[in-house]
Amino acid sequence: MEKEIANNMRNVNEMGVESITKLIFKFSVPAIVGTLCSAAQNIINRIFVGQEVGTDAISGLTICFPIFIIFMAISMLIGVGGTTLAALRLGEKEYDEAQVLLGQAFILITGSLIVVAALMYMFIEPLLAFCGATDPIVYGYAKEYLQVTTIAMVISNIGLSLNNFIRVEGNPKVAMITQLISCAVVVVSNYIFVVIFQWGVSGAASGNIVGSAVSFVWVLSYFRPNGKAVLKLKVKNFKLQFNLIKNIMILGIPAFLMQISSSAQNLILNRVLEAHGGTMALAAVGIVMSLSTIIILPMIGLNQGVQPIMGYNYGACNFKRVKKALGIATLMAVIYGSICFVIIQLFPDKIVSIFGSDKDIAILELAAHAFKIYFLVLPIVGASIVCSSYFQASGKPIQATIINLCRQVLVYIPILLVLPRFFDLDGAWYAQPVADVASFMICMTLTFFAMRELNKRIKFQELREDN
Repeated sequence: MEKEIANNMRNVNEMGVESITKLIFKFSVPAIVGTLCSAAQNIINRIFVGQEVGTDAISGLTICFPIFIIFMAISMLIGVGGTTLAALRLGEKEYDEAQVLLGQAFILITGSLIVVAALMYMFIEPLLAFCGATDPIVYGYAKEYLQVTTIAMVISNIGLSLNNFIRVEGNPKVAMITQLISCAVVVVSNYIFVVIFQWGVSGAASGNIVGSAVSFVWVLSYFRPNGKAVLKLKVKNFKLQFNLIKNIMILGIPAFLMQISSSAQNLILNRVLEAHGGTMALAAVGIVMSLSTIIILPMIGLNQGVQPIMGYNYGACNFKRVKKALGIATLMAVIYGSICFVIIQLFPDKIVSIFGSDKDIAILELAAHAFKIYFLVLPIVGASIVCSSYFQASGKPIQATIINLCRQVLVYIPILLVLPRFFDLDGAWYAQPVADVASFMICMTLTFFAMRELNKRIKFQELREDN
């Protein structure tokens, strides 16, 4: 056991000495695989439901999406804030405080998500109506799915937050295995419940519960007090310490606002699409959003992989390594985005066809058209996502918040409300690339000034070393 703990300590410390490129691959590849597995669970739901139930059911699942993002927002407020602080403390060799942060994050996330779930059950009918479920058939599917899968949202988001702590302490492969397990169980469960048992959307939701529960138990076992982890879940660390909670919340605000703004974005988008395209447009955007998750999450996985590297080295004052990590990760994100852009523009019809059958041809054609427009400026999106992670890793939440809000709220929502008045349904599709360009310009401006400050720190260190 002592040898395993010592090995994990070496994993933590290697972030300060190992090759940056090697570290990015070591941390990002498992994170990317993990995030893709996480996204695949929602995609699997929509594929099985689309094939076995129909596109009206996909519309119902789409209506629920803004509600689920609220659960993710709470999870990221505490989870991202906690792991950012933990990475900084590990870089400073403050291992005991990093362990306390794990306990604080766990108890806070668990309590918060249970409260949110209880409120959701109390107000489920007005909540669905507010989200745009006006069609009786779509409303029925949405309510059926939401009632069951809310349990999965609580369990999975607790597990997801804890999984980030596994990554922070230098074990990205274990974090990846967690999400692989969950994904595999969801696939099997969905096939059994939806295809064999014919349970419809309830079957898809039940599959989510099973997959979430299995991965949750796996994560808890990793952090057991007598386990090999550097950070351990101990009851003595569950007593809330409001000083730490305040710092966790401050650093988690950018990720929280990004998710809340995403929920608002999806809510308004659903309403705009229903007004200009009806349930067919809702089904089409459900397909586009599913594919969007698959495409964007590898960039977020890269972000998750590089953030603990930057956070550790920033805490250890290795500023050259911070700058190098940011540069390499940004280049990787742009290359990946460019490859995806070409594939989307060449084969949109083939890609969206997995979500329906021949009877849904009109919806699939609309989805393919929207898909191409939605990702017109994809190559620059990755740069914005990765650059914003620098501000998160260096303890500058205000700048990270500004970047995230621009893409999803400050620019996107006004454009989304205006463009359809002039260009009807196409205006809704074009709102995202316009917002992406504006967000990129703001991100590059903030990054320019941040790099100027970082260069001054590097120069100061070099002068001290010369003397």
